[in-house]
Amino acid sequence: MTNLTTMNQTQTMSSREIAELTGKEHKNVLRDIDKLTETLSSDLSLGFKSTTYEDSTGKSNRMFELDKNATICLVAGYDANLRMKIINRWQELEQVTQVIANNLGMTKQELLEDIKLDTKIEAERVKQAALKDKALAS
Repeated sequence: MTNLTTMNQTQTMSSREIAELTGKEHKNVLRDIDKLTETLSSDLSLGFKSTTYEDSTGKSNRMFELDKNATICLVAGYDANLRMKIINRWQELEQVTQVIANNLGMTKQELLEDIKLDTKIEAERVKQAALKDKALAS
C-alpha cells in the first residue's frame, strides 16, 4: 500500500491506491474521477486534488489525491465488495495514524500537520537537487 499522505492536514488516498484496492486499471479510476468531478459543483469537488507521480522510467503521470468524502463519493458507484475494501483501508489509515500520534505524544491533527510540513520540505529538497543536477549538466 502507499504511504499516508495529507492534503491540508487531511488524510488522503491516491487514485493509484484506489485502483490497486479495487483491481481496476488506474486509467479507468481516472476516467471515473473525471466524470464525477465534471458533475460536482466546484465547492463539492474540493476533496479531489489533481497531481502527478513519476513512474519507474521517470515519466510524469496524472493521478488524484482524494480525501475520505471524495473517496466514498467515487466508490459509491462501485460494487459492494470494492466499496468495503476502500472502507476497510480508510479505517486502517485512521487507526494507524492515531497509534503513531499517541506514540509520539501528539494529537492526530498535529501529526498530520507535521507530515504535511515534511512533505513540503522533501519536495523542495528534490526540486533543489534537480536544479543543481541541471546546472551541472549544462
